[in-house]
Amino acid sequence: YFQYQPGRWIFNVFLTYSVFGRSVREKSELTLTLEIKNLEDRRVSDITGYPLPGRSIYGTVSYRF
Repeated sequence: YFQYQPGRWIFNVFLTYSVFGRSVREKSELTLTLEIKNLEDRRVSDITGYPLPGRSIYGTVSYRF
């Protein structure tokens, strides 16, 4: 087939940790998140041939009040 892309698996993982704010009485909350996309660093392209990025790592700090 023209521009056929075989099936593939791309694995992502994330970890979220709540520093404080888990109880009902506390109104504020601090959360730390670490996310890794394309864990195996596979170099693939989408259906139109545009290359997708390799491994990406994101860190997030979220504070709610």
